[in-house]
Amino acid sequence: MSYRNQKQKAKLILERGNRLKLNPSCRILSLAKKVLDTGSNRDPGQPGYQELVEALYELPAWAYIFDHIDDSEFRGGCAEMLSLATKDSVLLKDSISNKGRNAQLELLIYATLKEARLSPTRNKTGPDFNCTVLGQTYSVEVKRITSSNPDKII
Repeated sequence: MSYRNQKQKAKLILERGNRLKLNPSCRILSLAKKVLDTGSNRDPGQPGYQELVEALYELPAWAYIFDHIDDSEFRGGCAEMLSLATKDSVLLKDSISNKGRNAQLELLIYATLKEARLSPTRNKTGPDFNCTVLGQTYSVEVKRITSSNPDKII
């Protein structure tokens, strides 16, 4: 919910992560801990400042995801996406692959489709999700832009 401040979002993420038995050192929980541990000291010269910036950038998305996806879904159809998202590095520049950030975007889109009451279902092959509206099935494929080169975006 948008009325939460960063510390409240971090506490929500830690609570849900612990309930879901996520690895305490995974990216999601590390980001939340960074916000809680830093307090008001946000000096660009301090060690870990880049991780704090990343945490402040990512926390709203994770709070939204945890607000809209139930624990049962994380243990079911969303389990693979959550697992991939937790294995990524805290800093994007340190990541070996984009799978974790891609999975995070898929979780965010799933949560958005769910909030819109489109009843998304996860596909193992083909488009990422199917939604049925008034008896018509629509497919949703999630793609994360990874290049700043406009020729590669389209």
